[in-house]
Amino acid sequence: LKLTPVMSSFTAYMSLLAAATVAVAQPITWTETFLPYGSATLPLGLEYGPYLRDNPKRQHVHVLSTTSDKPTPVYVYAHGNGGTANMNAQELSKFAIAGTSVVSWESVTTVQGAEDQLACRSDLDLVRAWIETHAATYNLDPNRIIMGGRSRGSGISWGMAHSGKPEIIGLYMYNALPDPGWANGNTMHLTAVTAESPPAYLAYGPECPKPIMQDCVPSPKPTDIHNPRNGQKIVDRYKELGMENLITLTDGLENNNMGVYDLFPDFAASLLGTTTVTHKSSPSSGTTTSSNPSGATTSLASRILASTFTVLGAIAFGNVAFFC
Repeated sequence: LKLTPVMSSFTAYMSLLAAATVAVAQPITWTETFLPYGSATLPLGLEYGPYLRDNPKRQHVHVLSTTSDKPTPVYVYAHGNGGTANMNAQELSKFAIAGTSVVSWESVTTVQGAEDQLACRSDLDLVRAWIETHAATYNLDPNRIIMGGRSRGSGISWGMAHSGKPEIIGLYMYNALPDPGWANGNTMHLTAVTAESPPAYLAYGPECPKPIMQDCVPSPKPTDIHNPRNGQKIVDRYKELGMENLITLTDGLENNNMGVYDLFPDFAASLLGTTTVTHKSSPSSGTTTSSNPSGATTSLASRILASTFTVLGAIAFGNVAFFC
């Protein structure tokens, strides 16, 4: 059988697709865990937690160093109250696909007051210094940081995320700024947002009717403190500053059976100018803009996938939007 040029291209496409599938299917694990920052000393481990603010063993990070021939952007993640710095393989795979490394940091396990908040924020300064010092070891780009946090983690990272530091290129947070953080008319989260704030993606598990109003009763759990109305306040603040094109709020991830980081690759692509992955079920109340900075890198798997989509589109479909 003699292959025509189109058939040869399609054969090449299928080979690339198979390679990409294998690459993506490989389990993703941490590159290293329980690395000390600050005054923490070995040994470290979960057996020493949960961590109070007087326990120096709280000061450790887990690192995913995503493979790339150039230094990779860094997602700096803080977990929710009572959680740990760990992520599972499925979660880590989203960052590998996006070509982004992860530094997940531990501090006070459960924040219960102002002193805990201050301890965590002080620890975050040390984490930032750790990234700078160890960037070469783990192939991290300290000038391209995406701030992250879940519930508790969003609160203790919020100030740094909106500090105006040029190396902070975006923030992606899940169930951000829960109800207790707004108690007694607290507007700290709003005043932190300025004209220097970075592009933001706020993803929520609970869902509100649209448009999102401040009297929202979320589903599936009406008493959930992670109410998307809190994120809507931030969206409105961005709009007040004329920055509505720099923020997205997506809620209803639980009702749509979506994972915490399923939307991260899209957002990272908008920041880094890499290939996007569009999800069909993502009810959104905002928009983000895409840029194409020079030197943007992707993981091997995402580069292969981008190439296969381009090849197949050129062969058969022209300008077609691919969905997954």
